[in-house]
Amino acid sequence: MAAVGFVGQAAKLYEEAKTFGTGVTNGPAKVMEPSKADAAEFSNFVENMVSQSVGTLRQAESVSAAGISGKASAQQVAEGVMAAELTLQSAVAIRDKLVSAYQEIMRMPV
Repeated sequence: MAAVGFVGQAAKLYEEAKTFGTGVTNGPAKVMEPSKADAAEFSNFVENMVSQSVGTLRQAESVSAAGISGKASAQQVAEGVMAAELTLQSAVAIRDKLVSAYQEIMRMPV
Protein backbone atom coordinates (compact mmCIF):
# COMPACT_ATOMS: atom_id res chain seq x y z
CA MET A 1 0.00 0.00 0.00
CA ALA A 2 3.01 2.29 0.41
CA ALA A 3 3.34 2.43 -3.36
CA VAL A 4 -0.11 3.99 -3.75
CA GLY A 5 0.80 6.70 -1.24
CA PHE A 6 4.08 7.19 -3.05
CA VAL A 7 2.38 7.69 -6.41
CA GLY A 8 -0.34 9.92 -4.94
CA GLN A 9 2.15 12.17 -3.17
CA ALA A 10 4.35 12.30 -6.25
CA ALA A 11 1.37 13.36 -8.37
CA LYS A 12 0.52 16.09 -5.85
CA LEU A 13 4.13 17.27 -5.87
CA TYR A 14 4.12 17.31 -9.68
CA GLU A 15 1.00 19.48 -9.74
CA GLU A 16 2.57 21.89 -7.25
CA ALA A 17 5.81 21.94 -9.23
CA LYS A 18 4.01 23.03 -12.40
CA THR A 19 3.14 26.34 -10.76
CA PHE A 20 6.26 26.65 -8.60
CA GLY A 21 8.20 29.83 -9.22
CA THR A 22 5.29 31.72 -10.72
CA GLY A 23 4.11 34.37 -8.34
CA VAL A 24 0.58 34.48 -9.74
CA THR A 25 -1.49 32.41 -12.09
CA ASN A 26 -2.99 35.45 -13.86
CA GLY A 27 -0.74 37.78 -15.80
CA PRO A 28 2.97 37.49 -16.48
CA ALA A 29 4.90 35.06 -14.33
CA LYS A 30 7.36 36.46 -11.86
CA VAL A 31 10.08 34.36 -10.32
CA MET A 32 9.89 33.78 -6.61
CA GLU A 33 12.77 32.53 -4.54
CA PRO A 34 12.06 29.22 -2.82
CA SER A 35 12.27 29.45 0.93
CA LYS A 36 14.31 27.18 3.15
CA ALA A 37 11.04 25.75 4.44
CA ASP A 38 10.13 24.68 0.88
CA ALA A 39 13.50 22.98 0.49
CA ALA A 40 13.12 21.23 3.84
CA GLU A 41 9.59 20.12 2.97
CA PHE A 42 10.74 18.67 -0.35
CA SER A 43 13.72 17.03 1.31
CA ASN A 44 11.47 15.44 3.94
CA PHE A 45 9.06 14.27 1.23
CA VAL A 46 11.83 12.58 -0.73
CA GLU A 47 13.33 11.04 2.40
CA ASN A 48 9.94 9.62 3.50
CA MET A 49 9.17 8.22 0.07
CA VAL A 50 12.56 6.57 -0.25
CA SER A 51 12.30 4.99 3.20
CA GLN A 52 8.76 3.75 2.44
CA SER A 53 9.97 2.30 -0.85
CA VAL A 54 12.88 0.53 0.79
CA GLY A 55 10.56 -0.77 3.50
CA THR A 56 8.17 -2.17 0.89
CA LEU A 57 11.02 -3.88 -0.97
CA ARG A 58 12.43 -5.37 2.24
CA GLN A 59 9.00 -6.61 3.30
CA ALA A 60 8.52 -8.29 -0.09
CA GLU A 61 11.94 -9.90 0.24
CA SER A 62 11.16 -11.26 3.70
CA VAL A 63 7.76 -12.59 2.58
CA SER A 64 9.42 -14.27 -0.39
CA ALA A 65 11.97 -15.92 1.90
CA ALA A 66 9.16 -17.01 4.21
CA GLY A 67 7.33 -18.45 1.21
CA ILE A 68 10.36 -20.50 0.24
CA SER A 69 10.58 -21.96 3.74
CA GLY A 70 6.83 -22.67 3.75
CA LYS A 71 5.93 -20.06 6.38
CA ALA A 72 3.94 -17.81 4.01
CA SER A 73 1.20 -18.62 1.54
CA ALA A 74 1.53 -18.21 -2.19
CA GLN A 75 -0.99 -15.36 -2.03
CA GLN A 76 1.13 -13.45 0.50
CA VAL A 77 4.22 -13.94 -1.66
CA ALA A 78 2.38 -12.77 -4.78
CA GLU A 79 1.04 -9.68 -2.97
CA GLY A 80 4.51 -8.82 -1.67
CA VAL A 81 6.11 -9.21 -5.08
CA MET A 82 3.39 -7.13 -6.77
CA ALA A 83 3.79 -4.36 -4.16
CA ALA A 84 7.55 -4.38 -4.70
CA GLU A 85 7.12 -4.27 -8.46
CA LEU A 86 4.69 -1.34 -8.28
CA THR A 87 7.01 0.51 -5.91
CA LEU A 88 10.00 -0.02 -8.19
CA GLN A 89 8.06 1.07 -11.29
CA SER A 90 6.90 4.22 -9.48
CA ALA A 91 10.41 5.06 -8.33
CA VAL A 92 11.80 4.61 -11.84
CA ALA A 93 9.03 6.76 -13.36
CA ILE A 94 9.68 9.54 -10.86
CA ARG A 95 13.42 9.33 -11.45
CA ASP A 96 12.82 9.64 -15.20
CA LYS A 97 10.62 12.72 -14.65
CA LEU A 98 13.23 14.32 -12.41
CA VAL A 99 16.00 13.70 -14.96
CA SER A 100 13.80 15.10 -17.71
CA ALA A 101 13.02 18.20 -15.63
CA TYR A 102 16.71 18.71 -14.88
CA GLN A 103 17.60 18.42 -18.57
CA GLU A 104 14.88 20.90 -19.49
CA ILE A 105 16.18 23.37 -16.89
CA MET A 106 19.71 23.00 -18.21
CA ARG A 107 18.49 23.84 -21.73
CA MET A 108 16.93 27.11 -20.59
CA PRO A 109 18.73 30.23 -21.74
CA VAL A 110 20.16 32.33 -18.96
